[in-house]
Amino acid sequence: MIQTLADADEFGVVRQVQEFYADVIPIDKALFSLNSQRLLSSSVGRPSAAILSIFLALKTRPSDIRFTSSSQATRALGTEIAARLAADDLHDYPLSADSPVLLILDRKSDPVTPLLSQWTYQAMVHELLGLNNGRVLLPDISEGEVTMSGRDDTFFDENKYQNFGDLGAAIRELMQKFAKEHRVQTDVKSIDDMRSFMDKYPAFRSQSSRVSKHVTITSELSRLVETCSLFEISALEQDLACSDDHPKQHRELLDMLAAPAISAVDKLRLGLLYALHYETSADLPQLKERMVDGGVPREQVELLDKMIQYAGQAQRPPGLYGEAKGLLGRIKKNLHGGVVGVENVYTRHVPLMAKVLCAAFKGTLNESHYPVAGFEADSRGAGGGGNRAATRVVVWIVGGATYEESAHISSLNNGDSGISVILGGSCVHNSSSFLRELAVAPKGNADELEFHRFSTNYQRRLTAGDVMRGMPSYG
Repeated sequence: MIQTLADADEFGVVRQVQEFYADVIPIDKALFSLNSQRLLSSSVGRPSAAILSIFLALKTRPSDIRFTSSSQATRALGTEIAARLAADDLHDYPLSADSPVLLILDRKSDPVTPLLSQWTYQAMVHELLGLNNGRVLLPDISEGEVTMSGRDDTFFDENKYQNFGDLGAAIRELMQKFAKEHRVQTDVKSIDDMRSFMDKYPAFRSQSSRVSKHVTITSELSRLVETCSLFEISALEQDLACSDDHPKQHRELLDMLAAPAISAVDKLRLGLLYALHYETSADLPQLKERMVDGGVPREQVELLDKMIQYAGQAQRPPGLYGEAKGLLGRIKKNLHGGVVGVENVYTRHVPLMAKVLCAAFKGTLNESHYPVAGFEADSRGAGGGGNRAATRVVVWIVGGATYEESAHISSLNNGDSGISVILGGSCVHNSSSFLRELAVAPKGNADELEFHRFSTNYQRRLTAGDVMRGMPSYG
């Protein structure tokens, strides 16, 4: 290839040739995916190639590969990566105390995170409108869709992890700044003023479009929050995810299931969160009947059984339910503190991934739940097993990551502890894509099945009539 390039460079314009390894789709500074929504895929070839390309791009190799012992998929992937590292000199970078740990998790270890309502800007857009490859469909505007990427939108890059309550103030500041600049630029009194205005006109139009885009999107998010009663729903979701008060939560759940203003898709999410938390103590047959009475189609109610089969207590490691302490508590405070309009009652949940990472940073990651993969076969002595306090971690989530998890990664990376984390997954889920994957899973051993990919994300654009009719069909 280099020779072909040199032969074609007749005028000697090529000054430098560099090789970049990028067998992934970069989404944010510390987030990448494969855009492959397969929760139960047993394939290791494509994910292992993607993960190894990240290490090649970083010019390093993992010091240890930790996987989830309860997940055959993570075990197989970790073993495959360790074997490739041992067999291929391409990855033979020297190990040091700063070499990153590769942590392979499974979505079924934390099925709660993709089911929750979201309250940060990027995650809300993905949950309520659908964020696909940096694009959002907005049928109410002439363009039909807009881009939402930090690479070409500084406002989005600076505010994508802002809580919904703080986002309104940021939008107002953006509008005021634009209005001030607009008044200056439209004050044309001379030929020089006209020339200056025309020179700045492309940037002016770009800024106008950006302001209009964010105002339109935040207005639509506000409408959906009110129309879908998301404050009330989210409060119960957070209770189900973060606290143990079975009688109180059961009463509130039954009230929600009977409420005609709550959409069927939200009733389904609440039912799933309740079933996951109280799997062994709840009367699930009765719950399913109440969900059907509340307007949830029976075939969707059957997702409760599929969820328990996929991610019930027997399928996941411990630690999904518990309070955040120490470093984890500080991460929560950094991410959700000082919120105006959206109180902490809606943002108490911390993904299991964040808890596992905190243990990895302290060198206390449970070796029976997260063992080391394959290094006994590595003649070059990589890793060696055992716990050490990591400062750099590459996380891969089999079955897909979420923007809530990405926000926690950003909070970690922006702290003063010297920690660096990169997050990847087969896709980036919202609740609808997660449910759709679950909906098509046949019954049987979860680790032997595959979900099939859906073409588009469900967008929760509900009118009052839609709310009364319930959940739109998947498609």
